[in-house]
Amino acid sequence: WGTTAEFTHGKCTILIGAGINHWYHANLMYRAGIHALMFCGCVGVNGGEIDSPSPVFEATLAADKKAFTAFMRYLKKADPEHTVIMVQVENEPGAWGTVRDYSATAQKLFAGAVPAALLRPDLLRVLGHPEAIQAPGRSGAGGGSWQEVFGADADEYFQAWYVAHFIGEVAAALHAH
Repeated sequence: WGTTAEFTHGKCTILIGAGINHWYHANLMYRAGIHALMFCGCVGVNGGEIDSPSPVFEATLAADKKAFTAFMRYLKKADPEHTVIMVQVENEPGAWGTVRDYSATAQKLFAGAVPAALLRPDLLRVLGHPEAIQAPGRSGAGGGSWQEVFGADADEYFQAWYVAHFIGEVAAALHAH
């Protein structure tokens, strides 16, 4: 901070939530109306639309990657003195009024196998589900469904996994450019 402040004469900026832009605040009150057409929203447990972006749609991910990398290219040109010292990809990820997305796409993923990366014994212990380690069909690739592996925690872990994956993919897109 000190070196940057000295170099820029006190002009330092940190941009927070520059991706989908403050996940919680990505509802239609805070984002441009065009986003409603570009980014798929969550569906609540009762089938109603939730005014929060869904992390499970490839079109939403592709649009966010494109927008974020374009923004970063612009920032690189517009800030030659490097007064912006940090850019946070997303901020406050989650959804208003629902624990997870219940859209047809999300439901299909939820009924499918938990990704192998989450089925590591050390991680299952940390997540409080060591019983899933020895369960038949639940170790390695092709494990059980989210409900089978995580029980009462399944909804929360499902949404957390897909939000984290989404954010990771956006961040990875930056490194590719």
